[in-house]
Amino acid sequence: MFTSTQKIAQRLLPVLAVLLAGTTTQAEDRYALVIGNSEYAEQPLKNPINDARVMKEKLEALDFDVTMKLDLDRKQMRAAMRQFNRRLPTDSIACVFFAGHGMRVDNRNYLVPIGSSFTEVWELEDETITEDYIRKMIQASRSRVNILILDCCLNNPFQDRAWRGRSAVTPLDFIHSPSIEGTATIYSTANGKRAEDGEGQNSPFTDALARALTLRPEGGLKLDDALKVVDRIMVTERGRDQKPHVTFDLSVMDFQLYVT
Repeated sequence: MFTSTQKIAQRLLPVLAVLLAGTTTQAEDRYALVIGNSEYAEQPLKNPINDARVMKEKLEALDFDVTMKLDLDRKQMRAAMRQFNRRLPTDSIACVFFAGHGMRVDNRNYLVPIGSSFTEVWELEDETITEDYIRKMIQASRSRVNILILDCCLNNPFQDRAWRGRSAVTPLDFIHSPSIEGTATIYSTANGKRAEDGEGQNSPFTDALARALTLRPEGGLKLDDALKVVDRIMVTERGRDQKPHVTFDLSVMDFQLYVT
């Protein structure tokens, strides 16, 4: 027969076990969709698949349940995003990472799937995935914190004589998409600029981001602090040639990626 002291001790044991385990993150549902597109028929890229793999590793270390997809065509990208949306519980943490070809045309950002073929501006809607599509997908899930990371070019290829179609640069082309409540969108480069694929195992941006996500400061790692580290690395190692940009709801920047 247990004494009252023994009963109290039994009740406390599960709590003490959690405290002593030294968990690194908050008890919350964290999900990530990571996509890397490399094998384009024209202008293949070396690193997006490597970028996806390293991001999977770093996000899993932060307790994200990661789904990784490689070399997806448009139908497969949309299917992956629909499946991801259905997995997200209300008030969860959602992260979407994309590495591959991208562009910004007429004030809209487009991610290029494998197998896309277009020579006219009006064809983009049918051949690519818009940033707006991803934002709407995440918002529909009612997740609490949304992090969208785009490691791709945001220049306008239709300005090149090799492309047909009419599209001119306007002042709005250099303004990123407006912030949405609960959402931070992280771009590897500024509007109108290219993002380097890199000569190493990863793109310069993903390399900097992976290094930042590895940090385990004593007071924890906020999203804002991690992005400041990314910016410092990029400026130090790349100068001002490729400077990441962020649009965000202020509340998201305090999100704790890592908790001591």
